[in-house]
Amino acid sequence: MKRHLMKFVIALSAAAAAQAQAPVITDVQDAGSYTAVIAQGSVFVVKGTNLATSSVFATAPYPTVLGGVSITFTPVGGGASVTALMVYTFRDGSVTQLAALLPAGTAAGDYNVVVRTGAGASAAFTVTVVVRKFGIITVPGSGAGRAVILNVLPDGKVAVNRFTSGSLTYQGTVYAYGPAYPGQTVITFGTGLGGTVTDSTVVIIGGQEVKPLYAGPSDPQYPGLDQINVTLPANVQTGCYVPFIVRVGTQISNATTISIAPNSSATACVDPVLTPDQLTSLDRGGTLSRSWFYLSSNNTTINLSSVVPTLKDPLPARNESATGAFAQITADNLADANAFFAPSGTCQVFHRVGGALAVLIPNTTLLDAGTVTLNGPNVTNQAFTEDATHLYNLNLGTAVTLPAGVTLPPIIAQQFTSTPKITTGTYSISGAGGKDVGKFGPASVTIPSPLTLANPLPASIPRAQNLTISWTGGGTNPVQIIGASGGPAADSTQANPSFNSQVFVCTTTADKGSFTVPASILAQLPATPPLGPAAANGLGFISVAMTTPVPANGNFTAPLTAGGTIPGSFVGSIGFTANTTYQ
Repeated sequence: MKRHLMKFVIALSAAAAAQAQAPVITDVQDAGSYTAVIAQGSVFVVKGTNLATSSVFATAPYPTVLGGVSITFTPVGGGASVTALMVYTFRDGSVTQLAALLPAGTAAGDYNVVVRTGAGASAAFTVTVVVRKFGIITVPGSGAGRAVILNVLPDGKVAVNRFTSGSLTYQGTVYAYGPAYPGQTVITFGTGLGGTVTDSTVVIIGGQEVKPLYAGPSDPQYPGLDQINVTLPANVQTGCYVPFIVRVGTQISNATTISIAPNSSATACVDPVLTPDQLTSLDRGGTLSRSWFYLSSNNTTINLSSVVPTLKDPLPARNESATGAFAQITADNLADANAFFAPSGTCQVFHRVGGALAVLIPNTTLLDAGTVTLNGPNVTNQAFTEDATHLYNLNLGTAVTLPAGVTLPPIIAQQFTSTPKITTGTYSISGAGGKDVGKFGPASVTIPSPLTLANPLPASIPRAQNLTISWTGGGTNPVQIIGASGGPAADSTQANPSFNSQVFVCTTTADKGSFTVPASILAQLPATPPLGPAAANGLGFISVAMTTPVPANGNFTAPLTAGGTIPGSFVGSIGFTANTTYQ
């Protein structure tokens, strides 16, 4: 049974992750987190075009040539080449991908990777080899979302970790699935551990550090596949997308999730929004629709010394905007979609690629709802802008209070307002209806009095240390602490900057007066790149905001043109934001 499950685990990754086209290497990534940099003795994937003419899966001992394909690593500085051991070749139409095992004896350093087929050799693609880099294998085969995890049952059998209890059939074999529960032992899989490293490994589950029972090579039939066995603590965080990461020494794995039910008799994890029937639908490959709209007013600072030399110090300012979307959700992006509705006292980390607004909206398929307008104190029938992806945005301006006697040049002054538009009171959104979503609204949210920070937000944040933020006021309303760090995405331009970033969201309540973001969360963010040309600037910020309670305030529904309804949340916040450098 275990070997059948190993095949199931590997097939999940191989089938879900393949992408690309034509006769060139476009990427070389580890087969767990799907990021650059390859560990000695680990399995990696090569993406590109015309990399293979057919799909072939090898068995151990892996060959150096499979289906007429081979992969070599040649040191950039010169030296003998290393030939990788082929795991599979994959082709489905024009989509091709390779997987191979990098021999454990490969020295750390930079290498030129070349793929050779019957049609010739590819251009070299440079990669870096390191001693250790553990990547957790995920269900979608992307390095994000649900980790591939097996729950160990009392009779010694295993079940695939899912939201609800049931069974599935794969290649004629029936596999049980269900959520884990406190006190249960689970097994996760990945690659790049670099040997048996139980003593130096920590599994971080919902922010709680747990020593594993075992961390090292998995079944010898699958060289390069590692596994980690760990028992969930009795007081472990429960939920449908509990953060699950691994630290080996100082190296942090990719951020994934695990589903944990409240107890051993529960048949489903508990989600704050979705019902067990909806979770069952997701487990069976279905999709759900969900909407989020955010109305935000952020206190920050702005430097105008370049236009008014006498203004040597940054001025207090309020950036105000609204953004939102209607989205389709699958099981693989449920955690991403609900990151801003995590249980109080917890933190989530997720990956975002896109413009600055993409930090708030999950990586999902978005729906068209036609024209959406905002109304409320200081705002009358202001329409959102809908972009080509159906992301909605409304810029409400930046309010700046100038010192007495200071004026701005007219061309600069027109970019600012003198008073904020968002204040305590009730705001609403309404939709005229579009291709996917019908007419809805008004959906209302009431914004209470804001909180006050005890100290300014830091200009730099050490990722190896805990970060404590304190405040006063806010009653018992939710507080969200959001941070992001990353560099420019591949398609970033000066006109349309785009970022490849890691984002964390921590949730608490205002009456607590403070919150500590653990170093284990901050360590998952990359160091903020230094400033450069506009298209290459890094993204680094920290935000603290009191938000409106959900579900008591701001929930709404809208009709779908294909039938049914889509639930939504309209959230308002007044908070503080600062650009920062994660070190």
